[in-house]
Amino acid sequence: MNERDDPRLLMSPRPRASWLQRALLAVLGAALAVTAFFFLVFALIAGAILALGIGIRFWWVLRRLRQQARASAPLEGEYTVVERADTGQRLER
Repeated sequence: MNERDDPRLLMSPRPRASWLQRALLAVLGAALAVTAFFFLVFALIAGAILALGIGIRFWWVLRRLRQQARASAPLEGEYTVVERADTGQRLER
């Protein structure tokens, strides 16, 4: 019978890991968790800076548009008619 077809090999329990393997796996997992934490913190900081930049740009554009709207608004003020002339007289001159 072939080793490949032996049913006992399929059901055999896995050998247990030694304490050194477990310790190395724990250290590797902790290093991976710390690295992932720093990448997450970096991504959050980069996202906050990007959002702040977009927000400042949006505020700046709105500010400029409001200034242009105020500048193109109709002028308001008081006036006094100094000379009242007949429209027919104006055309003859």
